[in-house]
Amino acid sequence: MAIRVQCSSCGTVMNVEDHFAGRQGKCPQCGATVDVPAAAGAPPPAAPGAPPGAPAAAPVVASASGQQDPLAIVGFVLGLVALVGSFIPCINWFGFLPAIGGLVCSIIALSNAKKEGRPRGLAMAGLICSIIALVWIPLCILVVIALMGAATSLAPPTPPM
Repeated sequence: MAIRVQCSSCGTVMNVEDHFAGRQGKCPQCGATVDVPAAAGAPPPAAPGAPPGAPAAAPVVASASGQQDPLAIVGFVLGLVALVGSFIPCINWFGFLPAIGGLVCSIIALSNAKKEGRPRGLAMAGLICSIIALVWIPLCILVVIALMGAATSLAPPTPPM
């Protein structure tokens, strides 16, 4: 059974495993020290493998909602597809759709992560991949157009028939 703990600094609510009762840990959101209450009538547990009387090791406090937001996963996958697709000539035009979808999903997931205290890594990665793809795709298209124009201007003129 997990112990429900609230950070006194930022208010983040966490679920902590029972064997961390009576110890201190760090809040995953703000890094403040959080006291995990001891079970009623039980002495604080010692660290596994530690000699008697040794101070307990600080536990890693898990967030109450440690799962990734599904929108963060979708945003990352779409951003990655757009980024990889932007390097493939002739089909990079279609990279705009997943890039825009990844951008929207990642922004919504970042907003949700901030409100709910969820991890933000995948949402941030999706946002970065989508932005890079949205910048890279037009640059590739412009380079191809410029190269085609240069190639046609360097071609020898065809003689009249």
